[in-house]
Amino acid sequence: MAKKVSKEIPVAKRILKFKTTDFRKNPLITNCYEKLISDKDWEEFAGNALLIMDGWYVLQYAEEYPIVHYRCDEASRGYLEGEPRLNSFIESITVSTALYGKKAWFGTGKLSCKNTDYDTVCYYTDNEGINRAIIQHEICCFLLEKPNIILSPEGVIVFFTEKQILATVDCNHYQWIDGYEINLEGRRIKDIEVCKDFCKVILIDDQKVEHNFSLKFNFDFVSHQLICAKASEL
Repeated sequence: MAKKVSKEIPVAKRILKFKTTDFRKNPLITNCYEKLISDKDWEEFAGNALLIMDGWYVLQYAEEYPIVHYRCDEASRGYLEGEPRLNSFIESITVSTALYGKKAWFGTGKLSCKNTDYDTVCYYTDNEGINRAIIQHEICCFLLEKPNIILSPEGVIVFFTEKQILATVDCNHYQWIDGYEINLEGRRIKDIEVCKDFCKVILIDDQKVEHNFSLKFNFDFVSHQLICAKASEL
């Protein structure tokens, strides 16, 4: 019989405050006449620019100013091998304001390109280091609220505010945790704690009384709804 290996659940971290060094800038490109920029300068810019894959589109930005960033806390000893990452699909998740952009696409059978002024971009970095746009509109809108984050024992990324809970594994498949699983009417979410085998959702009502729920996840790979949440009151 194979020996069961215990695992430590990685700790997800939400970053809201950033240093100047966290901002992406390329003044040599944005502040110079194009005729004065050498081929070497363009090559260096290609490595410094923000590049996001979005289906048929490729987005490139010279400047990036993060709004919120989610990643694994490097101080915690996660069970995943290699570099710190949130789960088997995602290294980190970022919402940023991006400037001096270009949008290229191939849908017409030939390369087309146009300039953009500034955009709010929501993307995740996969475990190969490639930035990919989050195409699910509901996830993007929720991320703009800068929700809290935890990682469940199953590896599900759980975002939450005082009023809503959203679970995803890959920023594509997702599920809202609503009244069918946990009754939030007249209550607010105080916190979600990660336990050994479940997530403990702590609600508080108008009378300051706490209500605790166990939240677990299963997966159905032959169903449209991949994530199956199950909750019960503790």
